[in-house]
Amino acid sequence: MRFPASIGHRTTEAKIYAPAKNFAYYRLSYTVAGKRFSLLAAVSEFSEVIALLKGRPLRESVEGFLTTIVSVKRKSLAEAVTEFTASREPKTKPKRTGERAALNAKYVENTRNWLKAFAEMFPGYCVCDPTKEHLDAYVATLAELSAKSRNHRRAITKQFLRGCVAKDYVSQSHRLLNYGREGRTIIILLGGGSKRRQDADITAAVERWKRYKQAKI
Repeated sequence: MRFPASIGHRTTEAKIYAPAKNFAYYRLSYTVAGKRFSLLAAVSEFSEVIALLKGRPLRESVEGFLTTIVSVKRKSLAEAVTEFTASREPKTKPKRTGERAALNAKYVENTRNWLKAFAEMFPGYCVCDPTKEHLDAYVATLAELSAKSRNHRRAITKQFLRGCVAKDYVSQSHRLLNYGREGRTIIILLGGGSKRRQDADITAAVERWKRYKQAKI
């Protein structure tokens, strides 16, 4: 056999090198996506990553990364709010004479102010930066409002985030507003899993909330 010997499979290529003066053993290297790895480097990096994942499957973790971090466009929270509220302005005017507008102009103005206040709580943040803790801090500022007012603000924030998901400003798998509310108390629904199980996890969370409400009766 002549060395180095090449073995190809689809877009991956492996090369076997014969023992040489400085290496008294055979060596193996891989070329994947245009990048070359030695067997030692590949195994070392794999071992380090597995240790960091603490039991989570590597493929599942990579898929989660690709559907969250990689696909998200960094957009200023303040800019996204301005963009969202501006998109609602045309709906405050009727399409034809005599027809009613899709949205009440006063309500749109109010929601603009609510979202502006939300964005001002996190200056310099992009839409994808806030965590559950940030949302909890925002919700805490609404404690003195009536239940109806709090629900209005929570609803418009959720609508805003849905719009941000559609524009890839925040991950489709975000769960920033997945919690229950009872009066002024926030009920955290413990549970969760992988991106692959997200629909089942949400269904389970809804079922837990129903059971909680029934137990309170």
